Amino acid sequence: MKTLFIFIFSLAALTAMAQQQFGIRGGELSGLSYRQFDDPDHCIEVLLADRYNGLQVSLFTENFRPVLTEYSENISLYTGFGAHAGFSSSKHYLYNEDKEDSFYRLRTGPLAGVDFVCGLEYRFNKFPVTVGIDYNPYAELSFADIFRVSIWNFGTTVRYTFK
Repeated sequence: MKTLFIFIFSLAALTAMAQQQFGIRGGELSGLSYRQFDDPDHCIEVLLADRYNGLQVSLFTENFRPVLTEYSENISLYTGFGAHAGFSSSKHYLYNEDKEDSFYRLRTGPLAGVDFVCGLEYRFNKFPVTVGIDYNPYAELSFADIFRVSIWNFGTTVRYTFK
């Protein structure tokens, strides 16, 4: 974990001219988020997250556009896609013949999948902070569960913006 922080901050130092954001995401997929903008309407996001007793790294490409401009100039809709890889654990319950006693075996294995992301984000004028909500369905292959699809992955984010 310490080397990941060093990597992220080293990447931030190398790309000091572009806008960057660092923050946290809460939801089914909770973790640390880093964004690198190559223009105001497009960014690359890396998400290091904890899910299902495992760890995964997601990489997204996201496009932004202003919405609800009659209420505020600071609200953006973003959409994007990406991929993730990591490992997870899952419990597989086993039953005795009499079906009264049960126990579980923990299976741990690698996983890889594809993601979609769609969200609303609000940028504060007085502070270099954004808050947002997002929807992130995914499909993945794993040794622990073979195939998994999640259509209920919602989250909230808070990010600090570096200029």
